[in-house]
Amino acid sequence: MPKKEVIIIHGGSCWKTRAEYLTDLRATKFVVGFFPRAGWHTNLQKDLGAGFKVWLPDMPNWQNSRYDEWKIWFEKALAVAGASPVVVGHSLGGIFLIKYFSETVNPPKTRAILLVGTPYKTVSENPDFGNFALKRAPRRLDRLGANLHFYHSQDDSIVNFADVEKYQKVLPRAAIKKYTDRGHFIQNHFPDLVQDVKTLFNSR
Repeated sequence: MPKKEVIIIHGGSCWKTRAEYLTDLRATKFVVGFFPRAGWHTNLQKDLGAGFKVWLPDMPNWQNSRYDEWKIWFEKALAVAGASPVVVGHSLGGIFLIKYFSETVNPPKTRAILLVGTPYKTVSENPDFGNFALKRAPRRLDRLGANLHFYHSQDDSIVNFADVEKYQKVLPRAAIKKYTDRGHFIQNHFPDLVQDVKTLFNSR
């Protein structure tokens, strides 16, 4: 029996110019370990169980992310995962998925899109957000209805809580879960997301 497949796109940083990236790199303290290999991302396979296959690709140059590079790599992940996976995006990975599925002509089919701590940035409002900024409000994704999920916490210190409220206005049919104490979802397990993934696969 084929496994139920999930692709997780992790977060990262993007910069309008290389000079801004180098300034940040010089100011960043060197640490051992990298964000994509920590927390619920790596535990999701175990938490979902043997009937699932979780893909967690390392996205290119995540400290100085470029949308066109991520698009190439993501499409390779989609090709490996097969038909209609659930795709999950965290932070920059979330707005990447919003941009990809709202701006790509005839995007591949997915079972659902789950977005965790996702920024809302448009080119007109946020010209300094690099090439991950949305060209326009992603109203096209409202067709997904409740198969589009958002998870956001009021105490998120990285992505403003107002961002999910912007998505709620643009995508009124999406399923939105709001929290008070999850921060930017840097946690070892994410039981709500686990349950939602299982429900999405069992519903059809």
